[in-house]
Amino acid sequence: MALKSEARFFEIRWDVQRVQPYAVCRIDTTARFDPAGNQVNGRFGQAIASRPPRIVQLGLLLTF
Repeated sequence: MALKSEARFFEIRWDVQRVQPYAVCRIDTTARFDPAGNQVNGRFGQAIASRPPRIVQLGLLLTF
């Protein structure tokens, strides 16, 4: 949104990063087995990390 006149300029800026409406996770896909063939990775298939939260910035610029 910008308002202009002869000698002044006012601007409002809103910047948003990572706007997805869902969480982005990293899944543990490392399958580890013992010599008998049994799965030994207890975290297999679980979410082990997520992305950082959203970043929202509001900026104001007044030029005169």
